[in-house]
Amino acid sequence: MNLIVTISLVITAIFSLLNFGQLSNILTELKKFNKSAENQKVLVEIVENLTKK
Repeated sequence: MNLIVTISLVITAIFSLLNFGQLSNILTELKKFNKSAENQKVLVEIVENLTKK
């Protein structure tokens, strides 16, 4: 359940920060990851890095 919430927050943050072209590029990159706890950390790091800009 926490993973679903995290992914939802990640997607919301990406939509709020980026335009659709950049979003589609990021989604393409995210498709390379599987659904493991380690990759959840990667998603959190991506959002943290995006919010710093």
